[in-house]
Amino acid sequence: MMKKAFTLISLLFFIASSAQNDTARSTDNLHLYFGFGAAGQRFGALNSRIATRPEYQTLRKTEFAISLGFTRELDRFMLNYNLGIASSLSGDKTKKSSNMAIFSGSVNFGYNLSNNNKTRIAPFVGFGVETFKATFNKDLSAIPFDSVLQSTSWQQKTLPLSFTNTFFVYRAGLAIDFISKTDSRFATGIRAGYTGSFRTKAWNINEEQSLSNAPADKLSAWFVTVQFMRKIRKHKHA
Repeated sequence: MMKKAFTLISLLFFIASSAQNDTARSTDNLHLYFGFGAAGQRFGALNSRIATRPEYQTLRKTEFAISLGFTRELDRFMLNYNLGIASSLSGDKTKKSSNMAIFSGSVNFGYNLSNNNKTRIAPFVGFGVETFKATFNKDLSAIPFDSVLQSTSWQQKTLPLSFTNTFFVYRAGLAIDFISKTDSRFATGIRAGYTGSFRTKAWNINEEQSLSNAPADKLSAWFVTVQFMRKIRKHKHA
């Protein structure tokens, strides 16, 4: 599944890069950035099934996220390539707990509405791939240490339960950048918006194996990110 996600992300980046043309622009800037923030997604079908089993902890609805990438500024047009990871923990990590790990990649297109050199205000839309891995850990504190050492059946009982899913997604939101007054190469930005999937997909086990009557969810998530940017290339055509 992870190989498929990397392949799809690479394809998206190639398509977006190929779509650019070499027409002369008055401005052609390149910005690198690092960001952190939060995202929220319920996954009601999976959580409802997990809730019927008292030995497992349901998933948290909010994840902590970090991202990195670069944005190309062509006059007022913004072309952004973004990679992100996110994670959440619910319950007691030393006993019964659940964790959601997320890997994402996207290409986004925006248009700067601001008329000054102090801010950029750009609505954007985009598309990408997001991969999810939900892991559930039972409370093992009552299992004797020596039993695990001596018995493979006890060792099997200590293994966590994991389910995975991958979505092809669309994104829409608003980007606001505040350019430094002392050095225009640096800026701090805010990104907020919505990510959704095109269809509902069932959860898999062992990365890509299907299960009968598996719960199926559709991605419907909000996100907010703070970004720290540095301009690494500035070019103005005559």
